[in-house]
Amino acid sequence: MNNKQRDEFNLQIRKILKQFGVKAHNLVAKRFESNASNCEISIKLEIDLKQIEEIKTIIKVE
Repeated sequence: MNNKQRDEFNLQIRKILKQFGVKAHNLVAKRFESNASNCEISIKLEIDLKQIEEIKTIIKVE
Protein backbone atom coordinates (compact mmCIF):
# COMPACT_ATOMS: atom_id res chain seq x y z
CA MET A 1 0.00 0.00 0.00
CA ASN A 2 1.15 3.51 -0.68
CA ASN A 3 0.71 6.28 1.91
CA LYS A 4 -2.60 7.50 0.48
CA GLN A 5 -4.04 3.97 0.48
CA ARG A 6 -2.76 3.36 4.01
CA ASP A 7 -4.35 6.59 5.26
CA GLU A 8 -7.70 5.68 3.67
CA PHE A 9 -7.47 2.14 5.06
CA ASN A 10 -6.78 3.45 8.58
CA LEU A 11 -9.59 6.00 8.28
CA GLN A 12 -12.07 3.26 7.37
CA ILE A 13 -10.99 1.16 10.36
CA ARG A 14 -11.20 4.12 12.76
CA LYS A 15 -14.66 4.99 11.42
CA ILE A 16 -16.13 1.52 11.98
CA LEU A 17 -14.50 1.23 15.42
CA LYS A 18 -15.95 4.60 16.44
CA GLN A 19 -19.43 3.59 15.22
CA PHE A 20 -19.20 0.32 17.12
CA GLY A 21 -17.86 2.00 20.25
CA VAL A 22 -20.65 4.57 20.37
CA LYS A 23 -23.33 1.95 19.78
CA ALA A 24 -21.85 -0.45 22.36
CA HIS A 25 -21.56 2.35 24.93
CA ASN A 26 -25.21 3.31 24.43
CA LEU A 27 -26.40 -0.30 24.72
CA VAL A 28 -24.43 -0.94 27.92
CA ALA A 29 -25.61 2.37 29.43
CA LYS A 30 -29.22 1.47 28.55
CA ARG A 31 -28.84 -1.89 30.25
CA PHE A 32 -27.59 -0.20 33.44
CA GLU A 33 -30.59 2.16 33.45
CA SER A 34 -32.87 -0.80 34.09
CA ASN A 35 -30.48 -3.07 36.01
CA ALA A 36 -27.53 -1.77 38.06
CA SER A 37 -26.09 -5.21 38.84
CA ASN A 38 -22.78 -6.39 37.40
CA CYS A 39 -22.81 -6.72 33.63
CA GLU A 40 -20.72 -9.26 31.74
CA ILE A 41 -19.54 -7.84 28.42
CA SER A 42 -18.07 -9.79 25.53
CA ILE A 43 -16.71 -8.20 22.37
CA LYS A 44 -15.84 -10.46 19.45
CA LEU A 45 -13.95 -9.57 16.29
CA GLU A 46 -14.68 -11.57 13.17
CA ILE A 47 -12.84 -11.11 9.91
CA ASP A 48 -14.20 -12.91 6.85
CA LEU A 49 -16.66 -14.77 9.12
CA LYS A 50 -13.83 -16.18 11.28
CA GLN A 51 -13.58 -15.23 14.95
CA ILE A 52 -10.16 -13.68 15.46
CA GLU A 53 -10.39 -12.27 18.98
CA GLU A 54 -12.73 -12.13 21.96
CA ILE A 55 -12.46 -9.78 24.91
CA LYS A 56 -14.53 -10.37 28.05
CA THR A 57 -14.93 -8.20 31.11
CA ILE A 58 -17.37 -7.46 33.90
CA ILE A 59 -18.55 -3.89 34.39
CA LYS A 60 -19.52 -3.02 37.96
CA VAL A 61 -21.23 0.02 39.42
CA GLU A 62 -20.21 0.46 43.02
